[in-house]
Amino acid sequence: MPRASWRPCARSKTASHVVALYFDASALVKLVQSEAESGALRAYLAAHPTERRVTSMLSRTEVLRAVWAGGAVAQQHAAVFLGSSIRCH
Repeated sequence: MPRASWRPCARSKTASHVVALYFDASALVKLVQSEAESGALRAYLAAHPTERRVTSMLSRTEVLRAVWAGGAVAQQHAAVFLGSSIRCH
């Protein structure tokens, strides 16, 4: 079974709720452009709208590089998404 590219990154030791969702670059690309599993990821996020979403600063570079071939529109869409939808650490 393939490893999911998105998953809860931390759980509280005193409660059973998710502290944050960590997104690696491949998960972020699924949100920026349509790929296999994009729909499932969007459905999960819609069902968990209040969970904090985080990624690494490196993921920003990786996502922009991954959509580079899509041209200026894809690059702009990725930059806007990364700037407004997810917190980088």
